[in-house]
Amino acid sequence: MYPEKNKGDSAASAAGRAYELVRLTRLHKFPFGSLLVFWPYGWGLAMAACNLHSPRYIVFKHAVIFMLVATLYHSAFCIWNDMCDRDLDGRVDRPLVTGTVSVIEAFVLFLALLALTFVAISYTNRMAFWYMVSSLPLGFLYPQMKHWTWWPQFWLGVGGSWGCIVAWASLAGSEFTPLTILLLQVLTASTISWIIMLDTMYGAQNRDDDMKVGIKLTARLFGPHIWGITAVFGAAFVALSVLAGLLNGNGTLYFLIGCCGVSLHIFWQLLSWNAEVVQSSLVVFVSNHYMGLFLFTGILLDYLST
Repeated sequence: MYPEKNKGDSAASAAGRAYELVRLTRLHKFPFGSLLVFWPYGWGLAMAACNLHSPRYIVFKHAVIFMLVATLYHSAFCIWNDMCDRDLDGRVDRPLVTGTVSVIEAFVLFLALLALTFVAISYTNRMAFWYMVSSLPLGFLYPQMKHWTWWPQFWLGVGGSWGCIVAWASLAGSEFTPLTILLLQVLTASTISWIIMLDTMYGAQNRDDDMKVGIKLTARLFGPHIWGITAVFGAAFVALSVLAGLLNGNGTLYFLIGCCGVSLHIFWQLLSWNAEVVQSSLVVFVSNHYMGLFLFTGILLDYLST
């Protein structure tokens, strides 16, 4: 006879494996990563709602869908990034490095999350769906950009800002006027500036380790000028957000809560940030969630007031 397995041990083992899969997707840190991905969708959606005077129930329905899309997409590409960087992440306690999750298991989970992302986006409209499909190369190539260029944060910014276009299309369909195209270009440039700023703050935590394995980042490129150059991108984010609001015809609440709130938050970040201290970089990076919230709240309240 074979010894009978202890049911408690089996349950603990299954729970342990499930947790490793959750760690792979970063869902154990929810909602932080999901919200950082959501904000560009939220900005694009709320700006379009102001511009098009869309029905509230449609706007809130799409907001829920895009929160789900952001969560699934973020989790999927966290897995993809870990798969691509698994040979460089030996210093990091991640499931693919420790072997608690196999590459095949990770790839299957990646495909499942990606499929669910497109199921969710299909509940908006066809244009949003195909704009979302067109963003896939940006996600697939991002891990390689850290080896090909010193500006992977720009590539990440383009990918993140795509959410503005996807969300706008979810309300506007294929109706893009010349003014709309200009507005979306400004909103995209604004979002790229924000993402370069926040990801430079994030990268400042690991500059020495990244140098050892040859990862190229703006946090390394900027060197001793990291504070000043990051401040320039913060200022660009504010200025372009103001311009986007003017082009979109937004009202006082947008500028007062959204743009002024973002300005004050960036001012606090720069005053408190010491790029040479890991904990300081972590604190200001995490606080970028609130910056996204300020801008989204300003646009949303402006929309609801009309």
